Amino acid sequence: MRILFITVAFAPNEFSESIVNSKLVLAFKAAGHQVDVISRGNIGLTYSSSWTEPWYSLEADTSQIDYELGSKVHRIVDYLLSSIQFLYPLEGIRWIRRAYLKGEQLIQTKTYDIIMTRSPSDIPHVVGLALKRKYKIPWIANWNDPSNGIIPEPYKNNPNKITNYISRYFTQKELNKADFVTFPCERLRGRFVEYFDVSTEKSAIIPHIGLSLINSVPKPYSYDTLTICHAGSLSEERNPEVLFRNIARINKESGKSIIRLTIIGIADPQIMKLIEKYSIEQEVRIIKGKSYFETLTFMAEYDILCVIEARMKDGIYLPSKLSDYVYLKKPILCVSPSNGTLVDIINEYGGGLVVNNDLDESVYQGLCELLNSKKDNTLMKKFYSPKLAHYLSRYKILNEYDTIFNNLLGN
Repeated sequence: MRILFITVAFAPNEFSESIVNSKLVLAFKAAGHQVDVISRGNIGLTYSSSWTEPWYSLEADTSQIDYELGSKVHRIVDYLLSSIQFLYPLEGIRWIRRAYLKGEQLIQTKTYDIIMTRSPSDIPHVVGLALKRKYKIPWIANWNDPSNGIIPEPYKNNPNKITNYISRYFTQKELNKADFVTFPCERLRGRFVEYFDVSTEKSAIIPHIGLSLINSVPKPYSYDTLTICHAGSLSEERNPEVLFRNIARINKESGKSIIRLTIIGIADPQIMKLIEKYSIEQEVRIIKGKSYFETLTFMAEYDILCVIEARMKDGIYLPSKLSDYVYLKKPILCVSPSNGTLVDIINEYGGGLVVNNDLDESVYQGLCELLNSKKDNTLMKKFYSPKLAHYLSRYKILNEYDTIFNNLLGN
């Protein structure tokens, strides 16, 4: 199977969505598929932007679309010509035109069975739509996040009416024209169903793929405290105050630091103020981002791996870090909405503990339960789940894609 894979987020640039996409292509290649990738070059803030392990094998087949910013006049002319060609007068159109030209070049020299376009941005789908229209190659579109215009609070997304209309128009068109659509969780598909006509017959739920990329998992380095690690930057929406407050409470009650938290990545300045507010500078530390492989190795030293979500009425997201946590064989603490995807998954498959990010007592009781399990040496017995590992496994997910591929190609 030869796949043309189009996304703005891919190795060597490392952040959540690029890691998700890069792991999927690694798995496709390991299964014998041939994959060519069109991606974006300079995408700004990342944890790493160098070709390192485990991405070396992807470099030769990855075309990064870079272009000069150019003078103001050049940008205006480029923007207008690109917008006219694709009838898409929104941000990203300059990349769209160049990615489309690269796609044409590859299609004219190689025979592709499938085109795949992937999140985090909507703009790869504009490329997929144009290539599908011209070359009639089966096209699978993926959304791992809500499209522009339907992003829920508290995340900031307030396009003007014209931008909102154009974004929704193209999203509906892409949903209609794609041969198949994938989402990582049912609640996200439900969000799309609220705003768009989404066919359940030509869409499926395929979670983020998990890969076992380190050979051994070191034992926790500390036996007298519960050590927790959160991987990934914390924006102002993912406010950890309820977690900080209850770490401070438990440590104060015990008279010593029996719970410690490390956050890998960039934190909003307000989060630094929270650490000072609760006087937990010794218990909570924030360290700069590491490469993906370094992060996996670092997290393996901790007792618990943590997900901190935004306070939402409906937790529609599937955090990509979940699949990495599971394959480090660590219990997972989800500080999450009481009604959300992580509640659904942990309730069905196990693998961790979900605490309500809107209730102090829920977080307090959850931390106490984990602390007691650490003391009893029962953390893994109570909270690790092979069922969750299977749900996110490469074998299960590749089989799901193979079924889609075969159906689209009439095999």
